[in-house]
Amino acid sequence: MTSSLHEVIAHLRAALAAAELRAIAAEARAEAERLDKERERADNAQLRAEVRQVRGQIDELIQLAATQNAHLSDLRTMLRRKMTQRKKSTADVPSPVDPEDDPGGTTPTPVDTGEAPAADPASPPPTEAPPKRPRKPRAKGTGRRPPPDHLPEFVYTGDVCRCAHCGGDRLLARDHEERVRID
Repeated sequence: MTSSLHEVIAHLRAALAAAELRAIAAEARAEAERLDKERERADNAQLRAEVRQVRGQIDELIQLAATQNAHLSDLRTMLRRKMTQRKKSTADVPSPVDPEDDPGGTTPTPVDTGEAPAADPASPPPTEAPPKRPRKPRAKGTGRRPPPDHLPEFVYTGDVCRCAHCGGDRLLARDHEERVRID
């Protein structure tokens, strides 16, 4: 009987060791899952901080682009004014190229020296504007035509003495109506 008792005790010890190992493995799995979740939270927090930082940089770049666009439009306006002043003061000189059409800036712009520019012998003398072509006569309107003259007209004038909604007697000119009926 001792040997069977020893076998039972050994069997119970093995079962107890296996149960302890399963419990330890379950605790290890739970601890690993908890650590993974903490790492994910930390990674998420770090990523959120990076997203906030990138959004701030994008906002700064948008503001910078807006101010640069405003400056560019101011410069274009000033340049356009200068070009029109030059065109007005020097009718003999051919007009310079619009800088907006020449993005590379390959066309040299004339420098204003304060002197009247000499006429270019190679350029043809300025001519008058071409005569305008006469316009075609417009077609008659296509609206409603007046009634024929042979139909009799009856004029009905309606005078209102009181307002239909409030009963007041202070009426306006638009409250008196005049209709023309054709039979």
